[in-house]
Amino acid sequence: APYRFEDAVPMLERWYDVEIQVPDSALAEQRFVATFQDEATADVLNRIALALGARLERHGRVARFTARPQSSRRR
Repeated sequence: APYRFEDAVPMLERWYDVEIQVPDSALAEQRFVATFQDEATADVLNRIALALGARLERHGRVARFTARPQSSRRR
């Protein structure tokens, strides 16, 4: 079953030793399914951002996912 992004965050933080911030509640509620195996943290975070249609900003161990402006979303 798909995870809500906010439910997957604690697992991702633990597995990849990052702090994930998702200030947008609509983005946090999005659901996705993914499988990762021996992938670099940056690759995992970028794939999640792509799957959610989100913008990813990295600052050291902090990864912040924000909603993309409506005009730049793929249709």
